[in-house]
Amino acid sequence: MSELKWGIVSTVKAAKQDVLGFVAYHLQREAHRLYITLMRQMTPHLQPSKPIPKCA
Repeated sequence: MSELKWGIVSTVKAAKQDVLGFVAYHLQREAHRLYITLMRQMTPHLQPSKPIPKCA
């Protein structure tokens, strides 16, 4: 039997640090994938400087 994989689908309207904390929390608990929809547009200076692994 293969190992159980799980992920999160979430719509978020929060500050950058709160979103990154949310992502870090779930990745530390070994989420396989995170699908995040941002409710507010992230201006270029607020976007992560590089892609976050396992996040779409």
